[in-house]
Amino acid sequence: MKKVFMYVNFTTYDMTIGISKKIRSEIDTLRKMGYEVWYCGYIKKGVAIFGPNDNIYVQKQYHISNRLYFRLRRFFLIHISSQFLKQEKFDIGYLRWCAFDPPYLKMLKRMKNKGCATILMESLGYFPGIVMHGLNGRYEKFWTVLNQKIAGRYIDLVLTEGNFDSMWGKPAIEFGMGVDVENITKHSYSGKKDEYHFITVANETRYHGYDRLIKSLDRYYMEKASPYIYIHFVGEISQNTKSLVNDRIKDYIVFHGKLSGEALDHVFAASNIAVGPVAQYRVGGKKDTGLKTKEYFARGIPYFYSGHEEEKLKNFKYIYQVPDDDSPIDFREIIRFYQSIDVKLASKAMREYALNHYSWSGKYQKVFAYMKEKGMKYE
Repeated sequence: MKKVFMYVNFTTYDMTIGISKKIRSEIDTLRKMGYEVWYCGYIKKGVAIFGPNDNIYVQKQYHISNRLYFRLRRFFLIHISSQFLKQEKFDIGYLRWCAFDPPYLKMLKRMKNKGCATILMESLGYFPGIVMHGLNGRYEKFWTVLNQKIAGRYIDLVLTEGNFDSMWGKPAIEFGMGVDVENITKHSYSGKKDEYHFITVANETRYHGYDRLIKSLDRYYMEKASPYIYIHFVGEISQNTKSLVNDRIKDYIVFHGKLSGEALDHVFAASNIAVGPVAQYRVGGKKDTGLKTKEYFARGIPYFYSGHEEEKLKNFKYIYQVPDDDSPIDFREIIRFYQSIDVKLASKAMREYALNHYSWSGKYQKVFAYMKEKGMKYE
C-alpha cells in the first residue's frame, strides 16, 4: 500500500468550515482508493500529525493567547510537519498551496529529498494574476512570486482551479473543487410559493460580494418592488458587512452563523435560490466559482453568480450569471430566471452533473491517469 502525507492546514475539529469538509472528503477518498494517508492539521490551541486511522501520532499544544495562536499556527504546523518528515518516508507528498516562504520551502524540500516519489501541489487558492488583499494576502503573494522557481524544483504536478497548462514551471492539470455528493441532502423547497429566499453559504471573503448583495436588496425594497425577497447568510460574516443592513431591509436578512448537518439542511429547505460569489472581479479574474457552487449542484438548487464558471456550464440553464462588477444586481431578473425553469428537473439534472463531474474519486482518477501517462509514480 502506497503511503501519502498530506500537508493540509485545516481545522480538524470543525466541519462547519467548508475547507475542513473538503479536505476530510479528500482524505477519505484517497483511503477508499487504497492509499495509506497521513495528514497534519490544527487542533484546539495546537497542531498535530494524524495517522492512517485518524489517531494522533504526535501533537504540540501552545499556552498562548488565541490571537497569537491564530497568527502563528501555520508556522507551528510547518515545523511539526518538518520534524515528522525527518523520520518518515512517503511515496506521495500532497500539499495545499501556501506562501513559498523559507519555512514552507524547507518543509517542501525535506518532503522531496526524504524519498517522496512524487510531489503534488494543490493550488486552488492561487493563480497567476490573482489580486490578494490585506497584509496576509500580500505576504502570500510576495513570497510565492519571489520563490516560485525554487519551489518548482521540488514540485512534480500542480492541481489547479481553472485550466492552466503549467504553473511555477511545472505541468498543471485542472482539478477544481469537489464534493461528497452522496452525503449531501437533495434540495426540496418547503417555503411559500409567493416568496423568494436566497441562501449563501461561506465564511465571507472579498470575492463573495456580500456588500453587493445587501446593497442590491436595499435598492429592490427602496423601489417598493415585489414579491418579497429574503437573504439567508450562513457562515462567518464581518461586522462591516452586517452594518450595511438598515431599517428598510433588516426584516429581510437573516445571519445564521456557522451551520452544518440538519441545521444547515433546514435553512436550505426554506430557501429556493442559492447565491454564488458575485464579486469575482475583486480578485483578478478567478477562473472558477469555488466550493460552494459545487455543493449547490450536489444539492440540486439553482443559483446565480458573477464572473467565471466552468466553460462547459456556459449554457447550463439552471444557473444564472450576473454582471461581474459593482453594479446593483437586478433581483427582478433573478426571479424571472427562477420562474422560467422546472425546479424538479433542475434538482435532478444538477445532482447528476455533480455526480459525474465533482465527485472526489473522479477527480483523483483523472489525476492518476495523467500521472500514469506522464510516467509519474503514484501506485
